Amino acid sequence: MSVSVKRASVKFAKVNPHAPLIVLTAKVNGRGRFRFLLDTGASHSCVTPHVVQKLELGDHGKADALGAGGEMSLALTKIESLAVGSAEVRNLTVAIVDVSHVTKLTKRLDGVVGNDFMRKFKVTIDYKRSRVSFE
Repeated sequence: MSVSVKRASVKFAKVNPHAPLIVLTAKVNGRGRFRFLLDTGASHSCVTPHVVQKLELGDHGKADALGAGGEMSLALTKIESLAVGSAEVRNLTVAIVDVSHVTKLTKRLDGVVGNDFMRKFKVTIDYKRSRVSFE
């Protein structure tokens, strides 16, 4: 996993006043304007089956995971890069997860930015200005 550490300050969407979700625009493998949830409680980033199909991503096995809903087996895929603004992490193995349960609170979501991405940066969340900074 390599990092392209450039300072990035990006605006996030205020999607629901009752659920303080942070939704960012991200690129996967240099493509798209995907909607990703920033989740400080997620150990790993994930993409939806829709993104896997759209970008024709391959299968890279399975992994067992433990979450709030209990233990589960997740399919994995490998992505060349995940970028939020100019902050980019390369060569990530990510889970393929259906996040439709979260989309009840917001529009479409294409994935989650997890701690495997965030731990490469100093991350500052400014709710007042609706910005996330990666340094």
